Order: sequence, then structure tokens, then C-alpha cells
Amino acid sequence: MHRCSPPLPTRARRALSTMTAAAALLALAACAGDHAPTSRGAAASSHGAEAQALLAIARSTEAGGDYADAARIYGRLVDDNPDWIEPRLSLGHALLRQGDVRGAEAAYMEAVALAPEDPEAHVRLGQVYLAERQPGRAVTKFEQALGLRPDHVKALNGKGIALDELKQHAPAQQAYRRALEIEPGNEAARNNLGLSLTLSGDYPEAIEILSELARRPDARPRYRQNLALALALDGQTEAAAAIAGIDLDAEQVETDLRLIELIRNSGQASR
Repeated sequence: MHRCSPPLPTRARRALSTMTAAAALLALAACAGDHAPTSRGAAASSHGAEAQALLAIARSTEAGGDYADAARIYGRLVDDNPDWIEPRLSLGHALLRQGDVRGAEAAYMEAVALAPEDPEAHVRLGQVYLAERQPGRAVTKFEQALGLRPDHVKALNGKGIALDELKQHAPAQQAYRRALEIEPGNEAARNNLGLSLTLSGDYPEAIEILSELARRPDARPRYRQNLALALALDGQTEAAAAIAGIDLDAEQVETDLRLIELIRNSGQASR
């Protein structure tokens, strides 16, 4: 099962098929949205030209994939500008891209302490808690962000993912639907809503939502695989095989469908 996740280098990016991973564990791999650095306008402009230039260099370095050097530059900016939240957020992002989740958590905690009224700092920390599989703590941070900015789409999406991991699917779906009211074109929230509906057994609506994503000309493979999962769990095996076969070889499709069938039978027996 594929959600959109914090950009950990190896997280949910294996060559393992989406349907296999989802069907085996029914685990959420989170599409909380990227941590990509964003300009903070007036807040950043209060710092000097040299600091601004160094921040631009760090971001260019990070964009080139050199996260270690970028983190070093961000760290220098943090040391030289202890009251500036932007380099702390960017440092957390660069550390996360290196797989240093603990370091990212520390940077984001410092950002929250520095600017407790900044919703983005809470969202970033919530996303790290999702990466650490601490959904309860993640919910708290996303709710704090929403208390500061009720229309924060990433906070709503992240809250939904955390609630899904806590098996609270109905409130999770409410969060995704609210995110889509604010930003109807948000693919992450739409994908996650479809997956949440799949988890709660609401297959017809899940299939409708995921079909809209999977059938776009520029659809990502994960959207097709998520649709195939919902179809398979709904018992529409042939349709699931056709969708899954766009991206997977026949042997992998057969293996996935066989596993999903075992899960379906087990669920029916438990009922």
C-alpha cells in the first residue's frame, strides 16, 4: 500500500510490489507530503544579505543531492542565527533526506521551541513522528498545527495518516475530506482517502476515488497499484490483475493476488 511519505531514502521505495507489501502487512507507508524547504518571506528577509546568500547556497547544494554538505551549511546558519527558524527547518529536511531521523527530530523540536506559533514547525515534527511510527505523538503535533492554522492541508493529511495507523479510520477520512475541500486537486489527500476507505472495507467508494487517480494520463504507478489492491480486496480479481499488470510482471501479479485472496478469506472467516 503506497501513501506519500516523508522523503526517507529507503522508506517504501524498495522494488517490492505495492500490492505485496500492503496485502502482507496492511501497514501504512504514509503520504504526508514533502518536507521540501519553502521561503518564509518577511521572516527570512529580516536577516542579512550574507545569511540569505548562504541559505540560497545550502538549498542549491541540497537540490543537487548533497545533503551532508547542505546540512553543514544549515548548521552554520543555525549557530550564527539562533533566532531564525528557517535554517532549522531546512536542516531537519536535509538530515531526514540522509536518513538521520533522530537528527531531524531534534532540529524540528528546536524549531517548535523557537517558534511555537509557527504551524509548519509542528507539521514537520509530526511528519518525523510518522516516519518513526509514533502515530499518537504525530496526531498531537498535527492538531497543534491545525489549532494555529485550521486550513493547513499538510497537517490535515498527516493527521489522517496518523489516525489510520491508529485504526481510527472514520476520523482519518474526515481529515482527508477536509483537506480536499480546501485543495480539491491534492493528490496525496485523495490517494490517502482511497487507501483509508480500503482499510475500512468501503471498497466501492475507495475504487471510485482511486480510479480517478489511476486513470490519469500521468498517473504514478503507486496509484494504479493502490487501485489494484482495492479491486482485489473487493473480489474483482480480473480487473485488479489488469491494472496491476501495467507495472508488474505476470508472476508478481499472480503472487500478489494469491496473497490478497488469503487475506480476504481470512477476513471473511473472522466475521
